[in-house]
Amino acid sequence: AQRNNSSRRSRDDNDTRRNDPRQPPQNGINPLGILFMITSLLLSNVSFVAAAQRAARMAANGSTVIDIIIHAVLIVILVISILVIWRHLFPVHWFSLFIKTNMLDQGGHSAFKLGKTGKKEAVAPLIRAHFDQRYARYHFIVSGVHELIQQLGREEAAEALIAMLMDPSVRVRRFVIEELGRVGGERSSAILIAALSDQDEGIREAAAKALRAVGDVRAVEPLTRAQEDGRYGVRHTADEALKELIKRLGQEASFTALVEMLTDRSVQIRRYVAEKLGEVGNRRAIAVLMNALTDEAVEVKAAAARSLGQLKAEEAVDALKNLLTDEALEMKVAAAVALGE
Repeated sequence: AQRNNSSRRSRDDNDTRRNDPRQPPQNGINPLGILFMITSLLLSNVSFVAAAQRAARMAANGSTVIDIIIHAVLIVILVISILVIWRHLFPVHWFSLFIKTNMLDQGGHSAFKLGKTGKKEAVAPLIRAHFDQRYARYHFIVSGVHELIQQLGREEAAEALIAMLMDPSVRVRRFVIEELGRVGGERSSAILIAALSDQDEGIREAAAKALRAVGDVRAVEPLTRAQEDGRYGVRHTADEALKELIKRLGQEASFTALVEMLTDRSVQIRRYVAEKLGEVGNRRAIAVLMNALTDEAVEVKAAAARSLGQLKAEEAVDALKNLLTDEALEMKVAAAVALGE
């Protein structure tokens, strides 16, 4: 079902791109660009021949001021024609050059145009320029990346971004992880899930944040296990991401994904899952939470008691009353709070 939904979304994306008049033709042909290129090619040939003939004539008969001016004009036409041909045949290289040198790039024009090329090769220079200290127009770069992703479509954009995860710069890889969250899709989701175990905490945190928007049920378990991460920022971001994911998935899918981890070896995971089952709101969780009241770990039993209170489980009242005499203060408090709800 997920594959069918993904295929349907991809077809919808492609239909949107085809029907959007702002998008270039799907075959990449730009009639105006071809006209400019042919004209420039003709001008370059004509100017080259004329310049060569005039140079020979000047060498034979001597040169006047008019001859020198005409010769210079022909050379200028030749150079401009070559530049126009370069611009239309190799747009990625052309605009990348201006971004790198920060020349003649008023208002981030090159970044915007590079994004409009709709070519996968443009992803790398755009993203690297985002972290180039010589290039100050960061917001134009980001806009260019987003425009390029829209032009490429989900699959091609994901492929181009994933290739950049090999970049030596941690900052670049973090940015790529964030953009994969925007792209979405099964392939992006798999990469983001894997990134939750990356050595860099910033990348783990970025992956957790990006998974909020993906809506993949496969992310429930790794986001839950992220609660064992040694960094608070990663744990907090994963928790917020899981809350959002639960809302997107709905009660049934969330319950199914979480309940399997209520028997995990880790006490921290069992406690966290017991808490989340209360937030999900599925009454099927009442039975498993009542069973968790017999867990060997006090924190798991306390979490299960609080969740039963959230679910207003009348069938758990007697079991909760029995826990009011438990030796552990945390258990007594949790049972009292649950009965109060």
